[in-house]
Amino acid sequence: MKRLPKDRPDNTQVILERLDKIEKRLQQPKPVPKPPKPKNNRLRNGWIAVGGILLLLAEYPSYIFLPYGFSATNPLLLNRDSNEFI
Repeated sequence: MKRLPKDRPDNTQVILERLDKIEKRLQQPKPVPKPPKPKNNRLRNGWIAVGGILLLLAEYPSYIFLPYGFSATNPLLLNRDSNEFI
């Protein structure tokens, strides 16, 4: 209610009608927002794929030379009879 008597409603019926309108507004279900569409970021996905391929290519020599007991060293520099370098 308002502070000044002249600003107040004339009777309680007006107050009850206003309260009823407010109550009906509060009882209405709120609209559910639609979920955002996922971004189709082809450029980003492309860079991720390129990075993965480069990582695989960088590790490939290490994978080949694992039977020799060392990583990414030229097997031609090894003496075949021992594990020492020439």
